[in-house]
Amino acid sequence: MKDLLRTEHLSRADVELLLDTAADFASKPLSANTALSNKTVAIYMTKPSTRTRLASESAVAHLGGTPIFIRGDDLQLGRERRFQILQK
Repeated sequence: MKDLLRTEHLSRADVELLLDTAADFASKPLSANTALSNKTVAIYMTKPSTRTRLASESAVAHLGGTPIFIRGDDLQLGRERRFQILQK
């Protein structure tokens, strides 16, 4: 599994892999400190939540990755379309 965008796209094997991996991490939390080494993880949230942001960033850092937090208003998704509507 390369990307996880929607849970409905997961196969049974994907779900089993995720649960097995989570159980391994839970039983030995410090053994996976290089699992995300040299990786950058974008954490996208539409609604700001300090507790969720900090937990997500900490989890990525503990796995050796670099977290980047992105809020919905940080992106310019749909901005061009709104501009085109305003021009009409």
